[in-house]
Amino acid sequence: MYERRGGPDKLPRQKYRDKLLTARLNGRKEDADGFGWWVRKTAEEGAQLKPRGRLTLSGEQEGDRVLAALLNAIYMFAKCGQKELRERIRTITTHFRSVVEIWPASLLPVTGCINRMAQELGLDISKHDILPTLLDLRSL
Repeated sequence: MYERRGGPDKLPRQKYRDKLLTARLNGRKEDADGFGWWVRKTAEEGAQLKPRGRLTLSGEQEGDRVLAALLNAIYMFAKCGQKELRERIRTITTHFRSVVEIWPASLLPVTGCINRMAQELGLDISKHDILPTLLDLRSL
């Protein structure tokens, strides 16, 4: 599809860096509605690239790259601004859930990310938003 070295690969990589920049700008402006719209639009684009099959966060296919950039952008958006930890976590889980609803093929990588978050943050923090979202997504 794209060459690993040379010119053609630079365009997609720049596109993914632009996604992170968009997240950072929306986060600094605290534009939750604008960012939510952007997440849904990007998930729809990803679903058109790879509607079915297995996605990974380390894959070389464009669908894999879009998903990795999208999830990183969600983390970046949640990190920006003056939000408390629980609000940041709620932002992440809400947007992750929306990605899975729009792009069902993203279910396994997204649940993997949420599971890892739960392990890192522990039960006291995870019980509010992370674990309920994880259980909900695992029931799909």
